[in-house]
Amino acid sequence: MQSKSNVVFVIIDALRARNLSCYGYSKPTTPNIDLLARQGMLFEKAFSCTNVTDSSLTSIFSGKYPINHGIISHGIPLSDKKLKKISEIQFLHEILKSQGYLTLAVDWLKRWHKRNYDVYYDLFHGQQDPHGISKKRTIKYKMLKAAANAIRLLGMKKAYKRGKARLGYGREAETVSAVAMNLIKRNLKRKFFIFIHFWDTHAIYNPPQPYVDKFYHHEDTEQEDLGKVLDQIRNQGRREYLKEHLKEAPNTDYVIAQYDGAIAYADHELGKILNFLEDHGISEKTLFVLTSDHGESLTEHGILFDHHGLYDVSIHVPLIISGPGIPSGKRVDGLVQHVDLVPTLLDILNIPISNKNMFDGNSLVPLITDEVSSMRPAIFAEEAYYERKRAVRTNDYKYIVALSKRDAFCRCCQSIHGGQEELYNLRKDPDETQNIVGKDHKAKEAIERRLLDWVKLFDHPALEKSSTEKRTYSREEEKEVIERLRKLGYME
Repeated sequence: MQSKSNVVFVIIDALRARNLSCYGYSKPTTPNIDLLARQGMLFEKAFSCTNVTDSSLTSIFSGKYPINHGIISHGIPLSDKKLKKISEIQFLHEILKSQGYLTLAVDWLKRWHKRNYDVYYDLFHGQQDPHGISKKRTIKYKMLKAAANAIRLLGMKKAYKRGKARLGYGREAETVSAVAMNLIKRNLKRKFFIFIHFWDTHAIYNPPQPYVDKFYHHEDTEQEDLGKVLDQIRNQGRREYLKEHLKEAPNTDYVIAQYDGAIAYADHELGKILNFLEDHGISEKTLFVLTSDHGESLTEHGILFDHHGLYDVSIHVPLIISGPGIPSGKRVDGLVQHVDLVPTLLDILNIPISNKNMFDGNSLVPLITDEVSSMRPAIFAEEAYYERKRAVRTNDYKYIVALSKRDAFCRCCQSIHGGQEELYNLRKDPDETQNIVGKDHKAKEAIERRLLDWVKLFDHPALEKSSTEKRTYSREEEKEVIERLRKLGYME
Protein backbone atom coordinates (compact mmCIF):
# COMPACT_ATOMS: atom_id res chain seq x y z
CA MET A 1 0.00 0.00 0.00
CA GLN A 2 2.75 2.47 0.95
CA SER A 3 6.45 1.66 0.55
CA LYS A 4 8.07 4.84 1.88
CA SER A 5 6.26 5.42 5.16
CA ASN A 6 7.98 5.96 8.48
CA VAL A 7 6.62 3.78 11.27
CA VAL A 8 5.88 4.99 14.81
CA PHE A 9 4.93 2.01 16.98
CA VAL A 10 3.61 2.94 20.44
CA ILE A 11 2.92 0.49 23.25
CA ILE A 12 1.31 1.82 26.43
CA ASP A 13 2.01 -0.85 29.01
CA ALA A 14 -0.88 -2.53 30.88
CA LEU A 15 -3.48 -0.44 29.06
CA ARG A 16 -6.81 -2.20 28.91
CA ALA A 17 -9.13 -1.23 26.10
CA ARG A 18 -12.23 -0.63 28.19
CA ASN A 19 -10.76 2.43 29.94
CA LEU A 20 -10.26 4.43 26.74
CA SER A 21 -12.89 6.94 25.68
CA CYS A 22 -12.82 5.70 22.09
CA TYR A 23 -13.67 2.21 23.37
CA GLY A 24 -16.78 3.48 25.13
CA TYR A 25 -15.43 4.49 28.55
CA SER A 26 -17.56 7.12 30.25
CA LYS A 27 -14.58 9.22 31.41
CA PRO A 28 -12.63 11.44 28.98
CA THR A 29 -9.30 9.68 29.47
CA THR A 30 -7.91 9.74 25.92
CA PRO A 31 -8.65 12.82 23.77
CA ASN A 32 -5.48 12.37 21.68
CA ILE A 33 -5.92 8.64 21.18
CA ASP A 34 -9.55 9.37 20.25
CA LEU A 35 -8.28 11.79 17.60
CA LEU A 36 -5.86 9.16 16.32
CA ALA A 37 -8.76 6.70 16.07
CA ARG A 38 -10.84 9.22 14.10
CA GLN A 39 -7.93 9.75 11.72
CA GLY A 40 -7.34 6.03 11.30
CA MET A 41 -8.73 2.61 12.03
CA LEU A 42 -9.79 1.20 15.42
CA PHE A 43 -10.00 -2.54 16.03
CA GLU A 44 -12.70 -3.13 18.62
CA LYS A 45 -11.79 -6.74 19.42
CA ALA A 46 -8.01 -6.84 19.52
CA PHE A 47 -6.36 -9.28 21.94
CA SER A 48 -2.88 -9.94 23.28
CA CYS A 49 -1.45 -13.46 23.18
CA THR A 50 -0.51 -13.41 26.85
CA ASN A 51 -0.61 -11.15 29.92
CA VAL A 52 3.06 -10.33 30.66
CA THR A 53 5.43 -7.95 28.92
CA ASP A 54 8.40 -10.09 27.84
CA SER A 55 6.22 -12.70 26.23
CA SER A 56 3.80 -10.20 24.70
CA LEU A 57 6.43 -7.95 23.14
CA THR A 58 8.09 -11.00 21.64
CA SER A 59 4.77 -12.00 20.05
CA ILE A 60 4.00 -8.47 18.88
CA PHE A 61 7.30 -8.05 17.06
CA SER A 62 7.76 -11.62 15.83
CA GLY A 63 4.21 -12.44 14.70
CA LYS A 64 4.45 -15.70 16.63
CA TYR A 65 2.48 -17.06 19.59
CA PRO A 66 4.32 -17.67 22.87
CA ILE A 67 3.85 -21.42 22.40
CA ASN A 68 5.88 -21.04 19.19
CA HIS A 69 8.63 -18.57 20.10
CA GLY A 70 9.10 -20.11 23.55
CA ILE A 71 8.90 -17.02 25.80
CA ILE A 72 5.87 -17.84 27.92
CA SER A 73 6.65 -15.91 31.11
CA HIS A 74 8.36 -12.68 32.17
CA GLY A 75 11.70 -11.72 33.69
CA ILE A 76 13.06 -15.27 33.70
CA PRO A 77 16.61 -15.95 32.43
CA LEU A 78 16.45 -18.06 29.31
CA SER A 79 18.02 -21.45 28.78
CA ASP A 80 20.62 -21.79 26.03
CA LYS A 81 18.02 -23.64 23.97
CA LYS A 82 15.50 -20.79 24.20
CA LEU A 83 18.17 -18.16 23.56
CA LYS A 84 19.15 -20.00 20.40
CA LYS A 85 15.52 -20.23 19.31
CA ILE A 86 14.95 -16.51 19.89
CA SER A 87 18.15 -15.66 18.03
CA GLU A 88 16.75 -17.40 14.94
CA ILE A 89 13.52 -15.38 14.93
CA GLN A 90 13.45 -12.16 12.94
CA PHE A 91 11.70 -9.22 14.61
CA LEU A 92 9.79 -6.47 12.83
CA HIS A 93 12.50 -3.84 13.27
CA GLU A 94 15.12 -6.25 11.89
CA ILE A 95 13.04 -6.85 8.76
CA LEU A 96 12.56 -3.11 8.32
CA LYS A 97 16.28 -2.51 8.89
CA SER A 98 17.05 -4.88 6.03
CA GLN A 99 14.78 -2.67 3.90
CA GLY A 100 16.76 0.48 4.65
CA TYR A 101 14.94 1.74 7.74
CA LEU A 102 16.78 3.45 10.58
CA THR A 103 15.55 1.60 13.69
CA LEU A 104 15.07 3.40 17.01
CA ALA A 105 13.61 2.38 20.38
CA VAL A 106 12.77 4.12 23.66
CA ASP A 107 12.43 1.37 26.28
CA TRP A 108 14.35 -0.26 29.14
CA LEU A 109 13.76 -4.03 29.02
CA LYS A 110 16.93 -4.66 26.98
CA ARG A 111 17.96 -8.33 26.51
CA TRP A 112 16.62 -9.75 23.23
CA HIS A 113 14.19 -6.83 22.96
CA LYS A 114 17.03 -4.42 22.06
CA ARG A 115 18.68 -6.70 19.52
CA ASN A 116 19.92 -5.01 16.33
CA TYR A 117 18.32 -1.59 16.82
CA ASP A 118 20.43 1.23 15.40
CA VAL A 119 19.65 3.17 18.58
CA TYR A 120 18.11 1.59 21.67
CA TYR A 121 17.56 4.24 24.35
CA ASP A 122 17.43 2.60 27.79
CA LEU A 123 15.27 4.86 29.96
CA PHE A 124 17.31 4.06 33.07
CA HIS A 125 20.81 4.27 31.64
CA GLY A 126 20.66 6.27 28.43
CA GLN A 127 21.55 5.27 24.91
CA GLN A 128 22.80 1.69 24.68
CA ASP A 129 24.79 -0.15 22.08
CA PRO A 130 22.30 -2.74 20.78
CA HIS A 131 25.05 -5.29 20.14
CA GLY A 132 26.59 -5.27 23.62
CA ILE A 133 29.95 -4.09 22.23
CA SER A 134 31.64 -0.78 22.95
CA LYS A 135 31.00 1.54 20.03
CA LYS A 136 33.12 4.44 18.92
CA ARG A 137 31.84 7.52 20.67
CA THR A 138 31.50 10.05 17.89
CA ILE A 139 30.73 13.69 18.64
CA LYS A 140 27.17 13.20 17.36
CA TYR A 141 26.69 10.16 19.58
CA LYS A 142 27.99 12.02 22.65
CA MET A 143 25.73 14.98 21.95
CA LEU A 144 22.67 12.73 21.56
CA LYS A 145 23.38 10.89 24.80
CA ALA A 146 24.04 14.12 26.70
CA ALA A 147 20.83 15.70 25.43
CA ALA A 148 18.72 12.66 26.25
CA ASN A 149 20.26 12.30 29.70
CA ALA A 150 19.54 15.97 30.35
CA ILE A 151 15.90 15.34 29.46
CA ARG A 152 15.80 12.37 31.84
CA LEU A 153 17.34 14.40 34.68
CA LEU A 154 14.87 17.22 34.01
CA GLY A 155 12.04 14.73 34.45
CA MET A 156 13.52 13.67 37.79
CA LYS A 157 13.82 17.28 38.94
CA LYS A 158 10.20 17.96 38.00
CA ALA A 159 9.13 14.94 40.03
CA TYR A 160 10.93 16.20 43.11
CA LYS A 161 9.57 19.71 42.57
CA ARG A 162 6.06 18.27 42.66
CA GLY A 163 6.85 17.03 46.15
CA LYS A 164 7.63 13.39 45.39
CA ALA A 165 9.81 11.38 43.07
CA ARG A 166 7.33 9.13 41.30
CA LEU A 167 7.99 5.44 41.11
CA GLY A 168 10.05 4.59 38.05
CA TYR A 169 11.43 8.11 37.54
CA GLY A 170 13.36 8.25 34.31
CA ARG A 171 10.65 6.36 32.45
CA GLU A 172 7.69 8.70 32.97
CA ALA A 173 5.70 9.67 29.90
CA GLU A 174 7.20 13.16 29.76
CA THR A 175 10.69 11.65 29.52
CA VAL A 176 9.64 8.99 27.03
CA SER A 177 8.01 11.50 24.69
CA ALA A 178 10.91 13.96 24.96
CA VAL A 179 13.53 11.32 24.14
CA ALA A 180 11.40 9.95 21.28
CA MET A 181 10.93 13.38 19.71
CA ASN A 182 14.62 14.10 20.11
CA LEU A 183 15.55 10.89 18.28
CA ILE A 184 13.06 11.57 15.48
CA LYS A 185 14.16 15.19 15.10
CA ARG A 186 17.76 14.12 14.59
CA ASN A 187 16.72 11.75 11.84
CA LEU A 188 14.00 13.61 9.94
CA LYS A 189 15.71 13.00 6.60
CA ARG A 190 15.88 9.24 7.16
CA LYS A 191 13.15 6.64 6.72
CA PHE A 192 12.75 5.41 10.28
CA PHE A 193 10.98 2.94 12.54
CA ILE A 194 10.66 3.91 16.19
CA PHE A 195 9.30 1.81 19.04
CA ILE A 196 8.05 3.98 21.94
CA HIS A 197 7.14 2.27 25.21
CA PHE A 198 5.10 4.18 27.81
CA TRP A 199 4.95 2.65 31.30
CA ASP A 200 2.75 4.97 33.40
CA THR A 201 -0.30 2.70 33.34
CA HIS A 202 1.65 -0.15 34.91
CA ALA A 203 1.12 -0.49 38.66
CA ILE A 204 1.86 1.40 40.83
CA TYR A 205 -0.29 4.06 39.10
CA ASN A 206 1.31 7.33 40.08
CA PRO A 207 0.52 10.17 37.64
CA PRO A 208 1.53 13.80 38.27
CA GLN A 209 -0.91 16.62 38.83
CA PRO A 210 -3.37 17.55 37.46
CA TYR A 211 -4.05 13.88 36.72
CA VAL A 212 -3.98 12.76 40.36
CA ASP A 213 -7.34 14.36 41.10
CA LYS A 214 -8.78 14.46 37.59
CA PHE A 215 -11.06 11.43 37.88
CA TYR A 216 -11.57 11.00 41.64
CA HIS A 217 -14.60 12.48 43.35
CA HIS A 218 -14.67 11.59 47.02
CA GLU A 219 -18.32 12.42 47.48
CA ASP A 220 -19.32 9.82 44.87
CA THR A 221 -17.77 6.83 46.60
CA GLU A 222 -18.52 4.70 49.64
CA GLN A 223 -15.86 2.06 49.02
CA GLU A 224 -14.45 -0.19 51.71
CA ASP A 225 -11.12 0.84 53.25
CA LEU A 226 -8.33 -0.13 50.84
CA GLY A 227 -6.25 -1.81 53.54
CA LYS A 228 -9.03 -4.31 54.18
CA VAL A 229 -9.37 -4.98 50.45
CA LEU A 230 -5.63 -5.61 50.09
CA ASP A 231 -5.77 -8.06 52.98
CA GLN A 232 -7.44 -10.41 50.48
CA ILE A 233 -4.02 -10.92 48.87
CA ARG A 234 -2.49 -13.89 50.64
CA ASN A 235 0.93 -13.42 49.07
CA GLN A 236 2.61 -11.43 51.85
CA GLY A 237 5.26 -9.79 49.69
CA ARG A 238 2.77 -8.56 47.11
CA ARG A 239 0.27 -7.49 49.81
CA GLU A 240 2.82 -5.46 51.78
CA TYR A 241 4.23 -3.91 48.63
CA LEU A 242 0.80 -2.63 47.59
CA LYS A 243 0.00 -1.44 51.10
CA GLU A 244 3.22 0.53 51.25
CA HIS A 245 2.86 2.19 47.86
CA LEU A 246 -0.90 2.73 48.12
CA LYS A 247 -0.93 3.87 51.74
CA GLU A 248 -2.35 7.27 50.78
CA ALA A 249 -5.19 5.68 48.80
CA PRO A 250 -8.46 5.54 50.81
CA ASN A 251 -10.26 2.98 48.63
CA THR A 252 -10.26 1.10 45.33
CA ASP A 253 -12.10 3.93 43.54
CA TYR A 254 -9.12 6.17 44.25
CA VAL A 255 -6.65 3.63 42.83
CA ILE A 256 -8.75 3.18 39.71
CA ALA A 257 -8.90 6.97 39.36
CA GLN A 258 -5.09 7.01 39.47
CA TYR A 259 -5.01 4.39 36.70
CA ASP A 260 -7.32 6.58 34.64
CA GLY A 261 -5.13 9.57 35.47
CA ALA A 262 -2.07 7.68 34.27
CA ILE A 263 -3.88 6.94 31.00
CA ALA A 264 -4.71 10.63 30.56
CA TYR A 265 -1.10 11.57 31.34
CA ALA A 266 0.30 9.14 28.76
CA ASP A 267 -2.34 10.34 26.29
CA HIS A 268 -1.23 13.94 26.83
CA GLU A 269 2.39 13.05 26.08
CA LEU A 270 1.31 11.01 23.07
CA GLY A 271 -0.45 14.14 21.84
CA LYS A 272 2.90 15.95 21.93
CA ILE A 273 4.37 13.33 19.60
CA LEU A 274 1.42 13.59 17.21
CA ASN A 275 1.75 17.39 17.13
CA PHE A 276 5.51 17.07 16.66
CA LEU A 277 5.04 14.86 13.59
CA GLU A 278 2.53 17.35 12.20
CA ASP A 279 4.74 20.38 12.90
CA HIS A 280 7.70 18.77 11.13
CA GLY A 281 5.65 17.84 8.09
CA ILE A 282 6.05 14.07 8.35
CA SER A 283 2.68 12.95 9.74
CA GLU A 284 1.28 12.32 6.26
CA LYS A 285 4.11 9.91 5.46
CA THR A 286 4.15 8.17 8.83
CA LEU A 287 2.29 4.99 9.73
CA PHE A 288 1.23 5.17 13.38
CA VAL A 289 0.41 2.06 15.42
CA LEU A 290 -0.87 2.14 19.00
CA THR A 291 -1.55 -0.87 21.19
CA SER A 292 -0.73 -2.35 24.60
CA ASP A 293 1.17 -5.46 25.60
CA HIS A 294 -1.72 -6.59 27.83
CA GLY A 295 -4.56 -5.20 29.94
CA GLU A 296 -5.03 -4.83 33.70
CA SER A 297 -7.36 -6.20 36.35
CA LEU A 298 -8.58 -3.45 38.68
CA THR A 299 -10.23 -5.79 41.25
CA GLU A 300 -12.17 -7.91 38.71
CA HIS A 301 -12.07 -11.65 39.49
CA GLY A 302 -10.40 -10.92 42.80
CA ILE A 303 -7.20 -9.79 41.03
CA LEU A 304 -6.04 -6.52 42.52
CA PHE A 305 -4.12 -4.10 40.31
CA ASP A 306 -2.26 -6.67 38.27
CA HIS A 307 -2.54 -8.51 34.95
CA HIS A 308 -2.59 -12.20 35.64
CA GLY A 309 -5.60 -14.21 34.56
CA LEU A 310 -6.79 -14.65 30.98
CA TYR A 311 -10.02 -12.69 31.42
CA ASP A 312 -10.79 -9.94 28.92
CA VAL A 313 -9.68 -7.21 31.32
CA SER A 314 -6.14 -8.59 31.01
CA ILE A 315 -6.00 -9.52 27.31
CA HIS A 316 -8.41 -7.15 25.51
CA VAL A 317 -6.17 -4.33 24.30
CA PRO A 318 -6.56 -1.21 22.19
CA LEU A 319 -5.32 -1.35 18.61
CA ILE A 320 -5.36 1.69 16.35
CA ILE A 321 -3.56 2.08 13.02
CA SER A 322 -3.40 5.43 11.26
CA GLY A 323 -1.48 6.82 8.32
CA PRO A 324 -1.09 6.61 4.55
CA GLY A 325 -3.53 4.20 2.96
CA ILE A 326 -5.51 3.66 6.16
CA PRO A 327 -9.19 4.71 6.00
CA SER A 328 -10.18 7.32 8.56
CA GLY A 329 -12.87 6.86 11.17
CA LYS A 330 -13.26 3.14 10.53
CA ARG A 331 -14.03 0.66 13.30
CA VAL A 332 -13.49 -3.08 12.79
CA ASP A 333 -15.61 -5.49 14.82
CA GLY A 334 -13.84 -8.76 13.89
CA LEU A 335 -11.46 -10.60 16.20
CA VAL A 336 -7.77 -9.76 15.68
CA GLN A 337 -4.63 -10.56 17.64
CA HIS A 338 -1.10 -9.26 18.17
CA VAL A 339 0.40 -11.96 15.94
CA ASP A 340 -1.43 -10.33 13.02
CA LEU A 341 0.49 -7.05 13.37
CA VAL A 342 3.82 -7.83 11.69
CA PRO A 343 2.31 -9.40 8.54
CA THR A 344 -0.18 -6.51 8.40
CA LEU A 345 2.49 -3.81 8.57
CA LEU A 346 4.71 -5.52 6.04
CA ASP A 347 1.70 -5.79 3.72
CA ILE A 348 0.86 -2.11 4.17
CA LEU A 349 4.49 -1.17 3.49
CA ASN A 350 4.69 -3.39 0.39
CA ILE A 351 7.53 -5.42 1.87
CA PRO A 352 7.46 -8.96 0.49
CA ILE A 353 7.33 -11.89 2.89
CA SER A 354 9.81 -14.54 1.78
CA ASN A 355 8.19 -17.34 3.76
CA LYS A 356 4.43 -17.30 4.29
CA ASN A 357 4.84 -19.69 7.24
CA MET A 358 7.14 -17.39 9.20
CA PHE A 359 4.18 -15.81 11.05
CA ASP A 360 1.36 -17.35 13.08
CA GLY A 361 -0.88 -14.41 12.23
CA ASN A 362 -2.22 -13.02 8.98
CA SER A 363 -2.30 -9.64 7.32
CA LEU A 364 -5.34 -7.59 8.26
CA VAL A 365 -5.25 -5.65 5.00
CA PRO A 366 -8.36 -7.50 3.73
CA LEU A 367 -10.19 -6.04 6.74
CA ILE A 368 -8.76 -2.60 6.04
CA THR A 369 -9.85 -2.69 2.39
CA ASP A 370 -13.29 -4.21 3.14
CA GLU A 371 -12.57 -7.41 1.23
CA VAL A 372 -13.81 -9.31 4.28
CA SER A 373 -15.71 -8.38 7.44
CA SER A 374 -13.90 -10.84 9.71
CA MET A 375 -10.83 -13.05 9.53
CA ARG A 376 -10.55 -14.97 12.79
CA PRO A 377 -13.11 -17.33 14.30
CA ALA A 378 -11.15 -17.28 17.57
CA ILE A 379 -8.15 -15.88 19.44
CA PHE A 380 -5.78 -17.83 21.69
CA ALA A 381 -3.84 -16.81 24.79
CA GLU A 382 -1.77 -18.35 27.55
CA GLU A 383 -0.01 -17.41 30.77
CA ALA A 384 2.82 -18.89 32.81
CA TYR A 385 3.73 -16.38 35.51
CA TYR A 386 1.54 -16.81 38.60
CA GLU A 387 -0.52 -19.60 37.05
CA ARG A 388 -0.22 -21.77 33.95
CA LYS A 389 -3.35 -21.54 31.82
CA ARG A 390 -4.49 -21.36 28.22
CA ALA A 391 -7.57 -19.76 26.74
CA VAL A 392 -9.56 -19.65 23.53
CA ARG A 393 -12.12 -16.92 22.85
CA THR A 394 -14.73 -16.64 20.13
CA ASN A 395 -17.40 -13.98 19.83
CA ASP A 396 -19.73 -16.23 21.83
CA TYR A 397 -17.64 -18.12 24.38
CA LYS A 398 -14.42 -17.99 26.40
CA TYR A 399 -12.79 -21.23 27.60
CA ILE A 400 -9.89 -21.14 30.08
CA VAL A 401 -8.07 -24.24 31.29
CA ALA A 402 -5.10 -24.85 33.59
CA LEU A 403 -2.51 -27.35 32.41
CA SER A 404 -2.85 -29.19 35.75
CA LYS A 405 -4.57 -28.82 39.11
CA ARG A 406 -1.35 -27.38 40.49
CA ASP A 407 -1.19 -24.81 37.69
CA ALA A 408 -4.70 -23.56 38.50
CA PHE A 409 -3.42 -22.22 41.83
CA CYS A 410 -2.48 -18.54 41.63
CA ARG A 411 0.82 -18.00 43.45
CA CYS A 412 0.13 -14.27 43.78
CA CYS A 413 -3.34 -14.45 45.30
CA GLN A 414 -2.81 -17.86 46.92
CA SER A 415 -6.14 -19.02 45.55
CA ILE A 416 -7.77 -20.41 42.42
CA HIS A 417 -9.46 -17.93 40.10
CA GLY A 418 -12.54 -19.45 38.52
CA GLY A 419 -11.48 -23.10 38.64
CA GLN A 420 -9.25 -25.49 36.75
CA GLU A 421 -11.66 -25.17 33.81
CA GLU A 422 -13.78 -22.13 33.02
CA LEU A 423 -16.42 -21.52 30.36
CA TYR A 424 -18.22 -18.22 29.87
CA ASN A 425 -21.09 -17.31 27.59
CA LEU A 426 -19.89 -13.89 26.46
CA ARG A 427 -23.22 -12.93 24.89
CA LYS A 428 -25.01 -13.29 28.21
CA ASP A 429 -22.06 -12.73 30.55
CA PRO A 430 -19.50 -10.35 28.98
CA ASP A 431 -17.81 -9.74 32.35
CA GLU A 432 -17.04 -13.47 32.72
CA THR A 433 -18.59 -13.89 36.17
CA GLN A 434 -20.63 -17.10 35.73
CA ASN A 435 -18.56 -20.21 35.05
CA ILE A 436 -20.84 -22.60 33.13
CA VAL A 437 -18.27 -25.30 32.40
CA GLY A 438 -20.50 -27.98 33.93
CA LYS A 439 -23.74 -26.67 32.45
CA ASP A 440 -23.19 -26.33 28.70
CA HIS A 441 -21.44 -29.53 27.67
CA LYS A 442 -21.95 -29.05 23.94
CA ALA A 443 -20.37 -25.58 23.90
CA LYS A 444 -17.55 -26.74 26.16
CA GLU A 445 -16.72 -29.73 23.98
CA ALA A 446 -16.64 -27.66 20.78
CA ILE A 447 -14.47 -24.86 22.12
CA GLU A 448 -12.14 -27.23 23.99
CA ARG A 449 -11.55 -29.10 20.72
CA ARG A 450 -10.67 -25.79 19.06
CA LEU A 451 -8.02 -25.13 21.72
CA LEU A 452 -6.57 -28.65 21.51
CA ASP A 453 -6.31 -28.40 17.73
CA TRP A 454 -4.48 -25.08 18.08
CA VAL A 455 -1.96 -26.57 20.53
CA LYS A 456 -1.33 -29.49 18.18
CA LEU A 457 -0.33 -27.07 15.43
CA PHE A 458 2.84 -26.25 17.33
CA ASP A 459 3.65 -29.63 18.90
CA HIS A 460 6.27 -28.43 21.38
CA PRO A 461 6.32 -31.06 24.16
CA ALA A 462 8.97 -29.15 26.10
CA LEU A 463 6.61 -26.20 26.46
CA GLU A 464 3.97 -28.30 28.20
CA LYS A 465 5.91 -28.23 31.46
CA SER A 466 4.33 -26.57 34.46
CA SER A 467 5.28 -22.99 35.22
CA THR A 468 5.87 -24.06 38.81
CA GLU A 469 8.65 -26.43 37.79
CA LYS A 470 11.76 -25.62 39.79
CA ARG A 471 14.89 -24.40 38.11
CA THR A 472 18.32 -23.52 39.50
CA TYR A 473 19.67 -20.09 38.58
CA SER A 474 23.18 -18.74 38.88
CA ARG A 475 23.74 -15.90 41.34
CA GLU A 476 24.00 -13.43 38.45
CA GLU A 477 20.71 -14.67 36.97
CA GLU A 478 18.97 -14.39 40.33
CA LYS A 479 20.16 -10.78 40.72
CA GLU A 480 18.86 -9.92 37.25
CA VAL A 481 15.44 -11.49 37.90
CA ILE A 482 15.08 -9.80 41.30
CA GLU A 483 16.05 -6.41 39.88
CA ARG A 484 13.52 -6.65 37.04
CA LEU A 485 10.73 -7.77 39.35
CA ARG A 486 11.56 -4.91 41.71
CA LYS A 487 11.37 -2.38 38.87
CA LEU A 488 7.98 -3.74 37.89
CA GLY A 489 6.66 -3.50 41.43
CA TYR A 490 6.52 -7.17 42.40
CA MET A 491 9.26 -7.09 45.03
CA GLU A 492 10.75 -4.67 47.50
